[in-house]
Amino acid sequence: TVDYIIPDGWHRAIICEDEDEEDFDPWFSFIQGLAFGVDDYFTAYDEGLLTFICVGPGEEWRLVDLGEKNPEEWTPEGGWMHVELHVDNMMDFMPRMGYIFTDGVFDLGRVASGKQKFVFRCA
Repeated sequence: TVDYIIPDGWHRAIICEDEDEEDFDPWFSFIQGLAFGVDDYFTAYDEGLLTFICVGPGEEWRLVDLGEKNPEEWTPEGGWMHVELHVDNMMDFMPRMGYIFTDGVFDLGRVASGKQKFVFRCA
């Protein structure tokens, strides 16, 4: 996996494939189709080695793995905000953070135990 370094004023793009969704962008969909037409690029994206970024306002989401740190003592780095994900709020956040699940870091057991935390910041 890659810990992407996103320049200030940029954020990772959310891939929205449903034309009925508000966030659907036909030009981005076209570019994505061209990129994913190359098998190696699709594989790299699927393995968390490639991402799309956009300039302008938006949100940058990360999944932080705490390793062996105590989850009770952890706080996010400056500028990042922690988001507790629950069944009740999951559908509100999922469309905004979908790319996290292709980074190769997500581990349901570690999230459940508090060893992985969802964080975001506004770009």
